[in-house]
Amino acid sequence: MRQLTSLDAQFLAVESPRAYGHVSSLAIFDPSTAPGGRVCRDDLCRLVGERLHLVPPFRWKLAQVPLGLDHPYWIDDPDFDLDFHIRETAVPPPGGPRQLAEQVARIVARPLDRSRPLWELFLVHGLDGGRIALLTKVHHAAVDGMSGAEILGILFDPSCEGRDVPPPQDAEPPRVPGRAELLARGLAGVPAQPLRAARRLPAALPALDEVPGIQGVPGARLVSGAARRARRL
Repeated sequence: MRQLTSLDAQFLAVESPRAYGHVSSLAIFDPSTAPGGRVCRDDLCRLVGERLHLVPPFRWKLAQVPLGLDHPYWIDDPDFDLDFHIRETAVPPPGGPRQLAEQVARIVARPLDRSRPLWELFLVHGLDGGRIALLTKVHHAAVDGMSGAEILGILFDPSCEGRDVPPPQDAEPPRVPGRAELLARGLAGVPAQPLRAARRLPAALPALDEVPGIQGVPGARLVSGAARRARRL
């Protein structure tokens, strides 16, 4: 199990019906360069499935500590379902920037399901010129420090020659902690929480202006900028 940091937990805590903690990226491709001249959802599922082990957070889901005594933990999802996370949709004609922007806005405006790993990947058809788009949607708490572009760089190849992908290593079946174990961990961590928060404050301040809901607070960008400059000294 991996416990969320204070900053990662904050990305979850600040979510509301009007503010979400996920980040997204959009890439547009010409499918005529793919084998057979087209790309479908099955192709995407097969490719991502072969490389899923290169992005471990894509298999992690949240395990909440009872009574909210401590930050949640990441655990490997024993019921991971790749088909749930990879979706297929289309934009209406004429498939221009306006139609694509409206579809992306609708998708990004929906919260991620916290009972599953916090990511989704959408294959979007119907763009003008026969093009397709790939929209990634990943919670900031799961990939803090990793951008959507980096995720696409891991999952996909920059050239048509491809690359050799190392096979996944044999791993034990994921262990799911029970509520009693999580409660015990939470109770044990209560006395150390003030010290832990103080110790992590220098690392959290430089990213203060990235936290949804805090970005618009007066002075947040100033504090974050000063903390980043101080860290570089």
